Amino acid sequence: HLSFAILEGFCNPYTDSISYFPFIQILKNVFCVEDVDSPDLIKDKLLRNCISLFGDEYKDIVPYLGYLFSVRFEKELDEKVKYLEPKDLRIKIFLSLRNLLYRISLNQPVLLVIDDFQWVDPVSLDFLDFLFSSSDFPLIFMALSRIERGEFHRLIEFLRNKLKENCLEIVIRPLDRDSSIELFSNLLKKESIEEWLRDEILLKAGGNPFYLEEIIRSLIEHGYLVFDGKVWRLGSDVLSLSIPDNVQNVIVSRLDRLNSVTRFILQVASVIGKTFYVKVLEEIADLDEKILDYHLGILEDYGFISVLRLEPYREYTFTHPIIHEVVYNGLLKKKRKELHRKVGEVMEKVFGDRIDDFTEVLAYHYANSDDLEKGINWLKRAGEKSKNRFSNDEAIKYFNRLISLLDENLDIKENVKIKVETYEALGDIY
Repeated sequence: HLSFAILEGFCNPYTDSISYFPFIQILKNVFCVEDVDSPDLIKDKLLRNCISLFGDEYKDIVPYLGYLFSVRFEKELDEKVKYLEPKDLRIKIFLSLRNLLYRISLNQPVLLVIDDFQWVDPVSLDFLDFLFSSSDFPLIFMALSRIERGEFHRLIEFLRNKLKENCLEIVIRPLDRDSSIELFSNLLKKESIEEWLRDEILLKAGGNPFYLEEIIRSLIEHGYLVFDGKVWRLGSDVLSLSIPDNVQNVIVSRLDRLNSVTRFILQVASVIGKTFYVKVLEEIADLDEKILDYHLGILEDYGFISVLRLEPYREYTFTHPIIHEVVYNGLLKKKRKELHRKVGEVMEKVFGDRIDDFTEVLAYHYANSDDLEKGINWLKRAGEKSKNRFSNDEAIKYFNRLISLLDENLDIKENVKIKVETYEALGDIY
């Protein structure tokens, strides 16, 4: 049996402006780097693993991989990066990433996976272009994407053009009626439900298995479906039953059943991101650890979140992107801004010694917060960081977002100066 070295990265809605984001996730897995690691510990992990993989050639690899983690090495290695022009630095990073994949492939063929590919950043796409054009080692690339979101259609054309006959598209289509009935029966195991109700649910689901899962959860939670010890039957209050038209409305009806504290914890988590550390959530929610664990347990029971990892720090993920979107979009704008500010403040506190690594994430949170000064500061830093990496598309996004923020507040004299500097930075890129 052929076994693969599976290297998996992912994207998020806000990471389309963070250069190399899915590949940084892959590097974290390869080198066992954690978000909470100190710069010295990351440096040690990179050095040990690169020496093991590359032998004496590690000096031509590790400075450029370290740059992606914002860590610096001793003078000899640091100077390889220090005096490079952004364009040349990007080429070195591309070569280092490709050489890493090649070395791994010497032991096992590589399966490279990027989830939520519709949100991939332009630099990662450029690297894939480079990789497909210059590599002849055993490699399978798998892109998982939601068709209706992001830049999917442009991205699939890119893959078709680059991979030609080696590109295989597998479209997950809606379930047909027979498959929907089979799933419905499997979810409830034993059921004795009137055909009219089942047919109405299947009609509203439109072949969407996630809708079927959520509507069945909702019907059970509301008491419309009751297990009598043998089979699932309709409850006594069935005359008041109304089947929601879409999965978003199903999720909203389920959220309404949460108590205020549990719902607040889920809302805070949604602002942190699709994945979130309990350590960060605890700081913002301001709850005792045991009380927080109790509410997280409820959210797990509801199927809204699940544990991603336990060590070294507990991390959770929303079980589906739509659940994350519905919870986040359900927040009032004022509250959302307040929570984005709090998330930014806690991240600065928790990840203070590696703050450069989180520049883009902090720019996202503060730009969407009620702290104008920090929004301006972190957008400026994110734009400069992207510009220095020759990630021009991302830099332009950050600078344009910064200009929009400044235009809303030009009555502050200092902001006029920053706007001029931002246009000059854009001029350098163009």
